[in-house]
Amino acid sequence: MFSTIHAAFSFLSILVKGKIYNDRQMQQSIYYYPLVGAIIGFIASSIAMLCYYFSFSKELCAIIFLLIECLLSRGLHHDGLSDIADAIGSNKTQEKFREVLKDSRIGSFGVIALLSYFLLTTFTIAQLINLQSYNSFFPFISLMTLGCMWSRLGLICLPAYTKLYIPNNAQFSLAKTMFCQFQKKYFYYWLIFFLLFITIYFTFSMVIILFTITFIFTYPLYKIAKRENGYNGDFLGATCLLWECSFYLAGIIILT
Repeated sequence: MFSTIHAAFSFLSILVKGKIYNDRQMQQSIYYYPLVGAIIGFIASSIAMLCYYFSFSKELCAIIFLLIECLLSRGLHHDGLSDIADAIGSNKTQEKFREVLKDSRIGSFGVIALLSYFLLTTFTIAQLINLQSYNSFFPFISLMTLGCMWSRLGLICLPAYTKLYIPNNAQFSLAKTMFCQFQKKYFYYWLIFFLLFITIYFTFSMVIILFTITFIFTYPLYKIAKRENGYNGDFLGATCLLWECSFYLAGIIILT
């Protein structure tokens, strides 16, 4: 169990030093992704709140949170969002669509997507800090920890509802190694666990609002993955950030 948790932290963060894992460890590690997100959110929000208590502006604290989160995750999910945006913006399908996804260069749509993400999340996090009951230390940290847990739960959402894209000529695929034995029941275990916290921490209205916004953000990616014969790592990275935005927007709606 420890080795699979270690593999999850090694793949999704810089918090532990990576090593060689076998296929089973990699396949089991994906079920601990929400735990990795919670730890990243806890660290980033703790530092952001310390800055707030030293009279940093709310907007600067929000930027600090996002930068620390990005650094701790090596920008892994941000790369996926930009690649997906470029591929969608190219208006290509099938193999041409995949070629854009594999292009290491970032295009104009990718830049727009990343700017939109950072602007939206900076605004929403600053607003959450500004709320009277959430500008103190522990409530804000708890909120952001749950938000980052929710976003990493998004990493195992698409595997529960659509298939993995595996190129015919690929002898090795990391996504294939990790997700070919995916068991969707673990997605639902984490979902139930998360919803229990949300229901206690907020109200059931938060669940309804969060599900609605998350569905609006995620369903287009699901349809594109179905059209393109499966998802890959870029789809998962984009889903992660979209789920994060969904949580912050839902938090503002329910708390104001």
